[in-house]
Amino acid sequence: MWWVLWQLVRVVLWICLGLFAWHLVVSGIFQFKVKVTEKRVPEMRVAYRALVGPYKNSGAHFDHMLKLVRSCGVKKPEWTLGVYYDNPREVPDAECRYAVAYVLQQDKKELVPRHVQKDVMEGLASAGYVVRELPSAPALTARFPFKGVVSIILAIVRVYPALDKYASRKGLQVGYVMEHTCLRKEFNDYYVPLPSAKDAAAFQMCPPRAGDTRRNGPSSPTQAGAAGAVGSPTGRKAGKQR
Repeated sequence: MWWVLWQLVRVVLWICLGLFAWHLVVSGIFQFKVKVTEKRVPEMRVAYRALVGPYKNSGAHFDHMLKLVRSCGVKKPEWTLGVYYDNPREVPDAECRYAVAYVLQQDKKELVPRHVQKDVMEGLASAGYVVRELPSAPALTARFPFKGVVSIILAIVRVYPALDKYASRKGLQVGYVMEHTCLRKEFNDYYVPLPSAKDAAAFQMCPPRAGDTRRNGPSSPTQAGAAGAVGSPTGRKAGKQR
């Protein structure tokens, strides 16, 4: 009897270890090299909220936004957008600016079913969300899995340093970081926009801080992006959990 129970325990343990190993694999544990390219941020229409406070609080806002969208009839939300403007190594947590957004349209493709568009727009508006058009703009970009806490931690130590290294090698002046999340396919596109002076204002969804004369916010994507991601494990849920 005890021998049978022990064999069952061993089987369960091996299954658990197998599932854990698989989760590490799909989370990007073996994606040692992050490919950084120069592409364009897709043209988007978003509904966003401008927020101020610790980046770790962004997760709760994303969760609330997605819960609201689902309650308005969107069964499977597709894309979200987070934009982090300040360097928390230079700016107090309580003064860090960021935007939480739901993507309504991307590259002219409507992402909200027509029969619930009115309900979604009214629901988001009632929660303080504002609609804005974001133009396509050149950017540094990298893609990484978005499967959960492990993916977020790996992105901190792999994606942002890769973006920073690429920008330094090219002598590029960069600023804020955009985290463009595909919920259905569970990946993140990380963008460091390089907009022209004409387009720069379109990406400023948060008012400038007093005394801040920089056009794009923080000078390092590593610092800004890592700070935004560090908050994610404590609040922002990933993949199918979101």
